Amino acid sequence: MLDKGTLGEVIQALDLVGAASLKGHALREARDLDRHLVLDAGYRVFAAWPLALDSILDGLLARSGIGPGKWGAAAAYGHFHTGLNELRNGPIAAALKERTRRHAIANGVAISRTVFGVAQTAKDLCSIKDAASRLGLGFDRARRELAHRGLVPARTRRGTPVVIPQTAVDNLISERLGTVKIKQAAQDLRIGRTQARRLVAAGIIERRGALRRSDIDGLLQKLSSRAPTHIGRDGVPLPRACRSARLPIEAAVAAILQGRASLAGYRSGRGLEGIYARISDLRALGKDHRDAMTIEDAARTLKLKWETVKKLTQLRLIRAGNAGIPRAAIEAFQADFVAGAHLAQAAGLRPRTLMKVMSKAGICPVVAPPRCRQVFYRREEILNASQFRSKHPLVHSAALRNRAG
Repeated sequence: MLDKGTLGEVIQALDLVGAASLKGHALREARDLDRHLVLDAGYRVFAAWPLALDSILDGLLARSGIGPGKWGAAAAYGHFHTGLNELRNGPIAAALKERTRRHAIANGVAISRTVFGVAQTAKDLCSIKDAASRLGLGFDRARRELAHRGLVPARTRRGTPVVIPQTAVDNLISERLGTVKIKQAAQDLRIGRTQARRLVAAGIIERRGALRRSDIDGLLQKLSSRAPTHIGRDGVPLPRACRSARLPIEAAVAAILQGRASLAGYRSGRGLEGIYARISDLRALGKDHRDAMTIEDAARTLKLKWETVKKLTQLRLIRAGNAGIPRAAIEAFQADFVAGAHLAQAAGLRPRTLMKVMSKAGICPVVAPPRCRQVFYRREEILNASQFRSKHPLVHSAALRNRAG
């Protein structure tokens, strides 16, 4: 290394390093010693380069008593730092500054640009800011990621300079090439980020730590294998079909994978927009998923006209919510009430005859025209009526059934 500089640069470097080796911070006292002793000590440091210089720097830093991130290199290395600034610019000065710079960064000491600005950044090390730029992350997130992997010393302040091995950053980049964020996953699937999060939360897209692109590709491959090659006329892109059917996309995808819903076609390269489904199939799934029925569906289940069911919901005999009529409400209505027409049919009577029989037994309808198009009785009143079972066994038997008709 000494052969790289001029004689003047060599003498100046030997004097600076030798004084630091002999007296630490007190360079002026060291220079009062015989000049040949100082130069000889400096030569011994360069002969054992770079470990001997690192040992000197460790001693200077230990004797300074500063804390990481609180002080700069001037306070840490004292007169040695000043001497570095006074060295002639050349290969020897550059090597000394670079080695001191690495030592300062490794120990959380702020460096001076006026002194170290001429030094080149080590190719095998980088700062957190540079690592964040290479990783495509913000500074804080990159710092957390690096700290999680033990690359940032514990209890280090945010502004403390920290060096990261380039190889560690390269490994992180290679790992991240196979992973994606929720935003990127949503873009690949052609859906919103909220929908992508629901697919992950439902376990449809597996998440083993990071979200992997291979898992997304695997999901699309499974769905496409269940779709015909041609797109049917009633086929609609899956996200739009889910919105029309009021069915969450995770429920639709799960139903397709489980074979409970069929697909109408597939077009590659478009994510879930390329998966075509039938709105009618998804609408039926949506009703089951929401546990709600329309008035038409409830009317078919109860074997009533839809106008009658609508009136029953208005009279609150059938409980209905904003999303529709829950199945539990239908079952509760069937357990509590029975239509007079159904009782008459089961007993082989005319509806008017049944009303006279009920009236003689003291059983009044819960609702009847003109409030409602049909007559309804409460099952409990029929079952509790005295002597009704012996006189009208067929009517009594029909009232015992849990389902109407």
